[in-house]
Amino acid sequence: MRHERGYTLTEIIVAVAVIAILAGAMTPLIFKQIERSRTARARQDLDVIKAAFTQYYADTQYWPCGWDPSTDDNVHGNFAVFRCLYEDDGNNGWDGPYLNESAGKVNGHYRAAVRQNGEWTGIVDPWGRPYRVFEANVSTQGAEYGTVVVYSRGKNGQVDTTDANLLAGIASGDDVVVIVTRKAADN
Repeated sequence: MRHERGYTLTEIIVAVAVIAILAGAMTPLIFKQIERSRTARARQDLDVIKAAFTQYYADTQYWPCGWDPSTDDNVHGNFAVFRCLYEDDGNNGWDGPYLNESAGKVNGHYRAAVRQNGEWTGIVDPWGRPYRVFEANVSTQGAEYGTVVVYSRGKNGQVDTTDANLLAGIASGDDVVVIVTRKAADN
């Protein structure tokens, strides 16, 4: 007769403890990698938006505008309202659409992002919010006149980067920043 030996309770407890310690050590690393992946995706999305803005300018000789340049100065705008990237806005040379993805039509016009049932859909950052656009000194001449920047507010949803750092392309906190142009804007 053969005796089969199983695992002792002590061996099982030691194995579970080792697995728990390894899982505890790995969890922060996994979450850190997930955030790095989200930041990389945001940077890729912003590069696509930059390319759309640049192509629009190449075709029309105007920068896309989602605000009123006659009344706004140092404007932070919601990227969702830049419908000229989807629809002909009357500028000579328009050859869009300049983006393939949208949230669909709202009141007969395409939107990059739309809030439905408390959540944003369409072109949104990895944290579920629309990207932002910043244009400096749209109504006044200055060293940064016409600088266009696209950015994400990152995981915390707050703009951590000052206007000056946005203009320099230097992100603070968890923001992700891409400069579209530093050339003078067309009004």
